[in-house]
Amino acid sequence: MRKKTRKALVVSGGAVPADSYGVSAASSFASVVGTNGDRTANFSTQINVGFDSALSLRSMISDFFSLRAEDLLFFYTGFGFVNESGGCLLAPDYERSGDWVSIGDLLSHAGKARAANKIVILDLFPYSNKEALLPGSPRIFIGQGVVLLAANRRVEETVDKQHCGAFMAVLLDALRGGAADLKGDISMASVYAYIDRALGERSPRPLFMTNTSCLSPLRSIEPQVPLCSMKKIVEYFPQPEALYRLDPSFEASNQIQHSAAAIKPFAIKKNIDIFNHLKKLQGIGLVMPVDASCMYLAAMDSKACNLTLLGQHYWRLIRNGSL
Repeated sequence: MRKKTRKALVVSGGAVPADSYGVSAASSFASVVGTNGDRTANFSTQINVGFDSALSLRSMISDFFSLRAEDLLFFYTGFGFVNESGGCLLAPDYERSGDWVSIGDLLSHAGKARAANKIVILDLFPYSNKEALLPGSPRIFIGQGVVLLAANRRVEETVDKQHCGAFMAVLLDALRGGAADLKGDISMASVYAYIDRALGERSPRPLFMTNTSCLSPLRSIEPQVPLCSMKKIVEYFPQPEALYRLDPSFEASNQIQHSAAAIKPFAIKKNIDIFNHLKKLQGIGLVMPVDASCMYLAAMDSKACNLTLLGQHYWRLIRNGSL
């Protein structure tokens, strides 16, 4: 299978409210998205932490979104703000030159790129107490295939001792696997959902905007349960609402030599293997015991297990050949 062409530009605007934060954030982000969980290549990343003007930033953006690739990822950490009405990125020379890069222009370049997927992630710090004093841009327009995820901080927000702000720390956790689905794929939508939950109600909400019906995973990790094992649910459950009957022979500890309390039917290796697999599927939310508080009791009391609603969803995907 042909490997997709994926390119990323990771930029630190410099002079954020913590020594070395921008360099640390940019390096950490590039390191994570550069490979998948199995160490295979993901995005070919270019890091720029040394530019000094809005003119340089504007040129970088234009050149990057002119590249030929199937997926383009632009990450920026530095001063600026963004909301549904617009925003801007402020380069290190802002106070001297008064120049800035419009979020609208950034997204316009992304929208015009030939890549199928254009991802923009902005890790922004406020420049002043009143963002209304900062230059804005016309209302944001998200072109076809563009996804935007942006963090706006309060002025009083600080970064932790490891020079990694709350948004950045949670973003990296999401990309390292916290936002992965059962297949191990990490999408921009799942990254946003993970960040939104993790930041809590008191933190400013990240902005998430998209104009795409189908987006490639941002990164992939090894799934908790291999896909080939997950597909066995259609063997165990002939219908999504079916029950899988259990009895004491499924429990490995139910052997006379292990316990005087062992009961018939005693443990059978074939059933033990199936039961261990069912418990793994329970661990990822696909299977649950019926009329029992745990799988052990479901087996020892000759109960059953069935598919959760999520399990039924994956059952249909597998049966339809969509997984």
